[in-house]
Amino acid sequence: MSAIPFNATALAGLTVCVTGAISEVGTRAAVHRLINAAGGLVSDGVNSGVDLLVLGDKPGKRKIQAASRADIKTIEAKEFLTLLGTVDVVDIEHSRPSPAQKEPTPEHYGDW
Repeated sequence: MSAIPFNATALAGLTVCVTGAISEVGTRAAVHRLINAAGGLVSDGVNSGVDLLVLGDKPGKRKIQAASRADIKTIEAKEFLTLLGTVDVVDIEHSRPSPAQKEPTPEHYGDW
């Protein structure tokens, strides 16, 4: 797989929540690393601090409803990946956190 240019500032200053799986990326941890690599922060839930909700496969109804009530922008996974540019998923899946990211504690190593 060859890497195609990645937009490392696509999510700068934004907090992103994901609902459903993004099979093109792989694990939830890989999706979170991808968001961080694009300058975004990850939120596990929809709240007033979330700027964007990404809808993967089989998205959760509660998150969609909460985003709608809070007037949070939602986009499909395909649009999300287009926004970022295509990435070599193998590199993301096995990447280490960037220096700006917090290093995982020993109990989180299973996610890396």
